[in-house]
Amino acid sequence: MPYHLELALWEPWTYWNSKTSAVTSLKGSNIPTWKIQCRMNLMKEGLWKIVTGEETNPNDERERAKFATRKDRALATVVLAVDPTILCPIGNPRDPVGFGRN
Repeated sequence: MPYHLELALWEPWTYWNSKTSAVTSLKGSNIPTWKIQCRMNLMKEGLWKIVTGEETNPNDERERAKFATRKDRALATVVLAVDPTILCPIGNPRDPVGFGRN
């Protein structure tokens, strides 16, 4: 099977979005819609305040581990909702804080 056909058949971003959320992948031209859908998905998962910076790293060591896991989940939620063809301008984000601004 030609490589381009394999890619067309295996679209992990479509699979991820169809199984866990209704967020349409960010493609550049759909920013307003994407921002609303992504925010709602993060709110549904209890992760929105991490993205906005309202929820920060707690002092308790056990709680810090839980927070780190939730922070990673927030970042993954946002990045996986971006079409892979436009990931280069985003780079390799390591922190979800800031995606909720603007």
